[in-house]
Amino acid sequence: EMRTKKEEKTETEDLKKAPANWKDIYELIEELRKEKDAPVDTMGCERLADKQKKPKDFRFEVLISLLLSSQTKDEITSEAVKNLQKHGLTVENMLNTSDKDIFQMIYKVGF
Repeated sequence: EMRTKKEEKTETEDLKKAPANWKDIYELIEELRKEKDAPVDTMGCERLADKQKKPKDFRFEVLISLLLSSQTKDEITSEAVKNLQKHGLTVENMLNTSDKDIFQMIYKVGF
């Protein structure tokens, strides 16, 4: 379906508008989360990536963590990412790693 530039602009503007009560909801979530951490607080995708790595490799680790996290719980994602990191989680290294070896490192994720 072809859309006009005007339709695309209107759609983009609509996406930029925040819901009227977003701030109330955000403050409620902050209040509820004050007293209890969730696994994502310690094992979230950006927390799993090694901040000491080059920016390119850090972003790759975050990307892989995000991809794996869509399939499983944070604890399982964390274990899989740590396995990959031990092996060497870089684009170059993963390209040179067999599918079988990668599967063995992430099998608990359930792909």
